[in-house]
Amino acid sequence: MGTHNDTKIVLYNSSKVGNVTFSANDFTQSTPGYLTVTLHYSTQAPAFENLNHPRNVAIQPGGITDIWNNANTAHLSAAISYTDDSTPPTLLHDSQHAYFIDQGTIIVQLSESLAAYDVSKIILSDPSQSNNMTMSASNVKEASHGITITLNATQQASFKGLSHPRSINIQPGGFTDSWNNSNTAHQSAVLIYIGDNAAPTLNSAEYAISSRNLTLTFSEPLGSHNGSNIVLSDSSNTGSVTFDTDNFVRVGQNLTAILNSTQETSFKDLSHPRSVNITLGGVADLWSNDDSDITMAISYTGDDIPPTLSSATYVTTTGVLNITLNERLGTHNDTKIILYDALKSNNVTFSANDFTQHTHGYLNATLDSTQKASFENLSHPRNVAIQPGGITDLWNNANTAHLNTAISDDDSTLPGLTSASYTTTTGALNITLSERLGAHDGTKIVLYDSSKMNNVTFSSGEFVQTTHGYL
Repeated sequence: MGTHNDTKIVLYNSSKVGNVTFSANDFTQSTPGYLTVTLHYSTQAPAFENLNHPRNVAIQPGGITDIWNNANTAHLSAAISYTDDSTPPTLLHDSQHAYFIDQGTIIVQLSESLAAYDVSKIILSDPSQSNNMTMSASNVKEASHGITITLNATQQASFKGLSHPRSINIQPGGFTDSWNNSNTAHQSAVLIYIGDNAAPTLNSAEYAISSRNLTLTFSEPLGSHNGSNIVLSDSSNTGSVTFDTDNFVRVGQNLTAILNSTQETSFKDLSHPRSVNITLGGVADLWSNDDSDITMAISYTGDDIPPTLSSATYVTTTGVLNITLNERLGTHNDTKIILYDALKSNNVTFSANDFTQHTHGYLNATLDSTQKASFENLSHPRNVAIQPGGITDLWNNANTAHLNTAISDDDSTLPGLTSASYTTTTGALNITLSERLGAHDGTKIVLYDSSKMNNVTFSSGEFVQTTHGYL
């Protein structure tokens, strides 16, 4: 080679847009027939990498002469090959690719800038791979060390419908770098979300009694849920109802579960107030914002009828009072349970926790010595009363009216006459019975002798019942 005019050497691609040009003396002639140049790092190198493939070099007429001073009279061109870089572009690691919620834009970051990409091989998907979203040329633009994907309104709605974790997937041949290296393997990376960092909150928790259907309604549509992080419990935390993820169906803002028979039994055994507890990881919104711990009381539909009083019995030998209700109870307030007679002057009252709730619709209490003495002082008929708010059923319906019923007992043995004495100085007649009396009729008490001719009779009210078994 004789001479070279570097201003007539151009690097270009098929579009011939963004050509790389040179100044005089950029090239150096080394061994015969070779020109070499180091592209300027801030101008020529970026411009060259922005050229699409295939890239070419062109030497305009008069650009070179040989040692005999023969100059090229036509354009000379050749495709450019590459050495020293055989590594295709790769997606950066998970969580380095972001979806900007407000703009509907996804920024995908790569290990290097691209020379070309194939939009048909750029896919958004969820773990099921059944709701894939493909891109079109209008969606994708090249960016420094990556691409930008802009979703239209319809695509944004479809994107929201994908479950977590959402990912960007590049099929083989999807990306080509500046040196014509294309990815030969499938690549995938998980997206993060920017523009919404508020976790969903729980608006309501409702249990439909007849269908056993639990519905949890949140402040926004959910993207994922983990049933094992959702538990039903009561304030005592002595029992709970647990779930797995498959128990729940997720639709929009709602999670619904139909309790099976075992879960329903466990749920009924919980005391009021029952609540739903969701721990971290239980639910996340469409943008993967996880909940903090959530607790909310459960309301009920399908039963607004409070429990009623069926019967009451008293066991004389043990002092146990049994109260039977028409349904299983949720709570009971023992201070609102009273035993009384027609006079209502010697009521028997109870303290909190005197009664114990047993199986379906039963309360019982063992009367202490004071209560037992007061109870035995009541005249017949003896009754039990439950004041308003004294009991609630499993669905938190409380009695709003007084409930009353007569108390029966298990003693069928009649009282017997033990002795009788007369005090001559006072004229007092004392009659001793085998047990405490409930009632007496003075007109049916007679004093007589062997002739039975001179009987002494009494009027109602002449006798007074004093202590145990005495008139």
